Amino acid sequence: MAIQKKRLDEMLIDSGKIDQKQLENALQYGHLHNTYLGSAVVAMGLLTEDELMDSLGGQMD
Repeated sequence: MAIQKKRLDEMLIDSGKIDQKQLENALQYGHLHNTYLGSAVVAMGLLTEDELMDSLGGQMD
């Protein structure tokens, strides 16, 4: 049985932690600063590191 994992952007949108506009801004920030989405949302103040880790922790279940 294959386990399908969601991408971080899908998890954050689906959980309501960020909206589509915030995602677009974070992706742009990440591109400009050469960083990953997770780092971008934390740097922009959209999520704390703990909130991000909680979102990522859901993938482990």
